[in-house]
Amino acid sequence: MSGQTRGQKWLLIGFLGAIGLFFLYFLLFVASGKRLDPRYSRPRPADRISGSKAGFDGKLLLEKAQPFEFENLKMTYLGMADGKVVLDVVIIPLDAQYAYRHRIPRPLFGRPVRIAGRDMVVRSVDRNRLFLFLPSP
Repeated sequence: MSGQTRGQKWLLIGFLGAIGLFFLYFLLFVASGKRLDPRYSRPRPADRISGSKAGFDGKLLLEKAQPFEFENLKMTYLGMADGKVVLDVVIIPLDAQYAYRHRIPRPLFGRPVRIAGRDMVVRSVDRNRLFLFLPSP
């Protein structure tokens, strides 16, 4: 056996050993049931802030087509259309069945916009999520 063949043999053994160790680690990780740290995962819609919760800091995250109740409002983010955020807002005490459609143009992002008697600021938006900030009055 020449020196080059012996070197290739050990290289192959080392490579297969590393793959085997990686596979073993993966099996142990899956079998242990470890999950990601909750600080680094997005909250589920049921975990979202409710307007009546103590310590509310004025931040709202709306998922597309998921109604979100806040104080006396039910807001539903419908997505983007023609560069505008489309948002349905139901004022529950006024008429719980009628949604007022709001279209917020891109130039107003980052500035207070009056929605149902409250100032709201669009912080960020993408296809599936709308992040609003409610400045304190």
